[in-house]
Amino acid sequence: MERLEGRNLRERNYSRCLFSSCRAFPFSDYLKSQLLLLLLHILHLELLRSITVFLEDDPYKISLNKADSNGTRVYKVKYPVPAKKAYKLLKHARENPVCAPSTSLLQQSSCKLALRNLPQEVYQLKWDVVVVDGPIGDAPEAPGRMSTIYTASILARSGKTTDVVVHDVHRMIEKWFS
Repeated sequence: MERLEGRNLRERNYSRCLFSSCRAFPFSDYLKSQLLLLLLHILHLELLRSITVFLEDDPYKISLNKADSNGTRVYKVKYPVPAKKAYKLLKHARENPVCAPSTSLLQQSSCKLALRNLPQEVYQLKWDVVVVDGPIGDAPEAPGRMSTIYTASILARSGKTTDVVVHDVHRMIEKWFS
């Protein structure tokens, strides 16, 4: 899993940065032709000629962003682990061999970080880009991004080259798990 920031973006010929030094999240410049795009949070994007899957835990955001015929799908998911458990999960992942990076089936993983309840197509498709921008993870009781970052990293290893973009990477949990 590659962290795309400043210098790496220039090396990869992406036209703009994707994190804190930007005023907007410039996906229109980042995305090229046909892509398989998995978003672990709803963003307001209009993508044509691509498959885009949104995994969202906020029913209100789901109601605002309906799937369309252009290959966009929206699924409601539940992220059960609060952000306050991040350190314990990080310790678990480092001490437990089942959490080691691999290409094994996520649905059958016994790692506490693996998201095993996602729609089947999430596990089956070989993604071009996975964007982690959810769950919110901004308070100790709020669902944290530990599992989404871990799952994105495993999905990225399951086939072709996949870029994983983690938003809010300046926050502690996002740094630890990226």
